[in-house]
Amino acid sequence: MVRCVAGVSSGTAEAGSALRDGVSSGTAGWSALRGDFPKCLQSGARVGFTSFPVWAAYSPVKNSPAEARAKVAAGTPSHSACAGELDIYNANCQVLRMLGADVAEAEEVTYNGLKLHQGPRVAWSPSFAVAFSQMEAKIVDAEQIHISLKSVLVLEGPDIKLESLNLDGSLVIKARSNPMARSPNWHFQHASA
Repeated sequence: MVRCVAGVSSGTAEAGSALRDGVSSGTAGWSALRGDFPKCLQSGARVGFTSFPVWAAYSPVKNSPAEARAKVAAGTPSHSACAGELDIYNANCQVLRMLGADVAEAEEVTYNGLKLHQGPRVAWSPSFAVAFSQMEAKIVDAEQIHISLKSVLVLEGPDIKLESLNLDGSLVIKARSNPMARSPNWHFQHASA
């Protein structure tokens, strides 16, 4: 078995030195290992990777509001709870748009002193769909799906299919049994006072 540390095979003086110098411990050590991973492979090994746009796969939630404001002031993403939540909604809206649905674009809002982009709040559970191909099967006629900026849509359950929807409000669909839930061109209006 060959073990590689920072591009050096185990059993060599260089490997022992790398271990003693802390290359294999801590964040910097793991970064070095990831960066040198190809050097650990045998000649002719096949390596590939998958790349996604940031909106689809990266939105850490790790900073307090104060830390997030400092990050933004320094020119970096906030990585705050507010941003993370809105990123999920916006990513789900983007998936629906990719399928052909008419989903309102996000507008700039301010939460906790942070300027963020908020669109319709669209969420679905893993029981509804986890892959784009599953979404394609669930959204029967995407051109008949219309979701306004102020809308909230929550989908939970494996047997939901949307054939048409004109949403200008809130809709929560939870389908836990076999019957298919349908949304026959519902239109929601705000009640007048």
